[in-house]
Amino acid sequence: MSPQVWQILEGCDRIVLTLLAATVPVDTGEIWHQAAVPIPRNAVFHEINQLLYEAEVQLMTWAIGNCDRQNPRPQEGLATQYRRRTPADSEIDPAKSLSDVFDLLRVSDPVRYPAYFRHRNRTFRISIAPLDS
Repeated sequence: MSPQVWQILEGCDRIVLTLLAATVPVDTGEIWHQAAVPIPRNAVFHEINQLLYEAEVQLMTWAIGNCDRQNPRPQEGLATQYRRRTPADSEIDPAKSLSDVFDLLRVSDPVRYPAYFRHRNRTFRISIAPLDS
């Protein structure tokens, strides 16, 4: 579902990861622990994923050390759900400025859902990468 991509496209600069009980329907279980992950506004796909991966490992480590000493709490409010991303969600409008499409460029998966644009009867892949990495 890629909620982090949708959240970044909404303008979020922080993603909250939640360790919750597995239930049906999905994402309705009790909350065991949470981690807020700051996402720099210039981070690109692989950097964002690395930050989230590190936070996931921290949540798992917390679970191993605390699950028998902590009680989960119920979720409050309605869950936010995002639709599944498709290749069409990575289409760039070539008439827009680079600043306008920057967030879409930086969150597009360069392998599975690369950013692309159509121009002069062809489709072109487009990607960005920091020069300092």
